Amino acid sequence: MPDLTQQLFSIISKNKVSIHELFTPEFLQKNSVFHSVDQFIQSSGFQISSQEDFEKVPIEDWDAYVQKNSIYQSFKEMKSAATQFWLTREIDKIRE
Repeated sequence: MPDLTQQLFSIISKNKVSIHELFTPEFLQKNSVFHSVDQFIQSSGFQISSQEDFEKVPIEDWDAYVQKNSIYQSFKEMKSAATQFWLTREIDKIRE
């Protein structure tokens, strides 16, 4: 098991997971009304074309949007669940 843990930490430290990798169609379809991360962002009504744009949107607005369109109460909760989903998939790849 320590080998698996080392591999996992290696994956995390080497990867900056993109929003498309984190919010996969599978994750979004299961947990929200959306089928893709592009649809999720475009439907928000926020003008987002960069990380900087994303960071300008008040978190309260994101939270309200997430509550209305997903099973989560906040964007932080949704991102945490997406991260767990991504990590599970990465662990499964290691075990194969």
